[in-house]
Amino acid sequence: MTFGIAVFAQVNVRVNARAPVKQATETMHLIINGENHDDLPDGLTIAGLIAHLGLPEKKIAIERNLSVVPKSSFTNVRLEDHDVLEIIHFIGGG
Repeated sequence: MTFGIAVFAQVNVRVNARAPVKQATETMHLIINGENHDDLPDGLTIAGLIAHLGLPEKKIAIERNLSVVPKSSFTNVRLEDHDVLEIIHFIGGG
């Protein structure tokens, strides 16, 4: 009998210098995985943040202000100044 083990890893968030960034006049402050980020464009959705940070879209989970955000809502949920996010991605194991 074989049992699989799922491993969760916290994403190390660094802004991808190659990712396109739309010019915004305003920025917002977010706390992502315990780190302050003051340079993010205002009005980002969660999907926009994932793209901005250059993170993979698959096998990722996001908690916003202590509530898990369903993946189906990533394009609809607008982030607000001072939101607290935890971003994790899943690593297969067995």
